[in-house]
Amino acid sequence: ADQVVGLMLLHDTQVVSAGGWGGIAAENRAVWHCDKAVIRDHEAIRRYDLYSPGYRFLPYWRQNAATGLKDRQFVSWFIRQPIQMGPEAATRNYWQYWTREETDTNLPHRAIGIFCNESDWKGEMAVKVDLKKLGFTHGAKIKAINAVHSTGYRIENAGTPQENGAFYPKPEETATIRGDEVRFPMTEWNYRMIVIEEER
Repeated sequence: ADQVVGLMLLHDTQVVSAGGWGGIAAENRAVWHCDKAVIRDHEAIRRYDLYSPGYRFLPYWRQNAATGLKDRQFVSWFIRQPIQMGPEAATRNYWQYWTREETDTNLPHRAIGIFCNESDWKGEMAVKVDLKKLGFTHGAKIKAINAVHSTGYRIENAGTPQENGAFYPKPEETATIRGDEVRFPMTEWNYRMIVIEEER
């Protein structure tokens, strides 16, 4: 489920995956897990208003802001770019259709990287990022957040009538940025949503 969600976000596609295929039932058919596996993804999408027009999408095949990715690793960016409203907007009542997140140029700048690992490799990723290309001003104080995987998800009692999805904290799943290097753990065939945000 995580891999599918990552690929959807990597391509700026609405996340529609719900759960994943589970154990084998007595009739030798696959069991569909509950949709809890995707809840943490949707919570992060809502928290950062990821699908709003207040972001510019920079796909992995065009981005040059991140270097140091290994073979079969990709990153697409959602870069905060508030909607520029002209002076006529107030008279036409356009503002009611937009949120503050989408229009307020005084909010902290943010770039969200969808890092996908389409390989068996796992470990700590160390990626160089060009902060200027991501829209940050020189000398800005910046933090990195692992937006989804700091909460873990597992299936309990798989293949039984009591099968259930459960969340648990994963304090080891952090993201750090020092200078121009972002570091975070990555597992095989998975993704991470890394938020790089200006601190004010």
